[in-house]
Amino acid sequence: MVTDLADPNNVAGKLPALPLNELLAAAWQQPPIATIPAGDPMVLNTNTGLPDLFKNLAYRLGTNQPAISNLGQADTRTYCINMLQGFLPRAVNVKASLQAQKSPDMFNQNLLGFLVNRHIAALQVLNCTGLVPVSVTGANALLAPVNDAYGRTFDMTVNLAAIPPIPPAQQTPTNPPVNPLTSQLGAIIAGSVVGGALLIGAIIVAVVIGFKYKRSSGGFSRS
Repeated sequence: MVTDLADPNNVAGKLPALPLNELLAAAWQQPPIATIPAGDPMVLNTNTGLPDLFKNLAYRLGTNQPAISNLGQADTRTYCINMLQGFLPRAVNVKASLQAQKSPDMFNQNLLGFLVNRHIAALQVLNCTGLVPVSVTGANALLAPVNDAYGRTFDMTVNLAAIPPIPPAQQTPTNPPVNPLTSQLGAIIAGSVVGGALLIGAIIVAVVIGFKYKRSSGGFSRS
């Protein structure tokens, strides 16, 4: 957290920021490193709702994340399993400490409840419940919140044995099919950019040659 440059008097105090998360991860995070998956709503095609390679690359470029050459390298199911493998065992180990801390919001009794519900929300947004699959409700839930009489979460039920193993790297992607128009459009745009650059280069060369020719032939005169 840092002081907001737009708040020189530090009225709001220090604030978190997405770039800070990425800088911290680049310096200290050990594998698995969470880079944006293909199924994240932030990088889905606006018109089709399907994974979009170019939108994913744009997000990665803006957040200093490594580039990918295909959506299989951003497999959403693998991301979901890494989430489960990373959060649940640690949450179980430090549960007492998390329960001793206050929740940042009023909808949970403690920090554990806050983190559990945030984790469940992330699983649902990424459709991990369908891709893994994993249940977050009912008697067979891998992870479920335990609420008080007012609906505030204070504990959790976890079935660590039900967490699936992490699939091998570059396994066949389990993302929804990619809109082929997106790839075609990307190729067209790339070709247009290259063609435009070549055309501009040719124009510059022609102007320079013409300029030198007029100078050498005495074509310039004062009016």
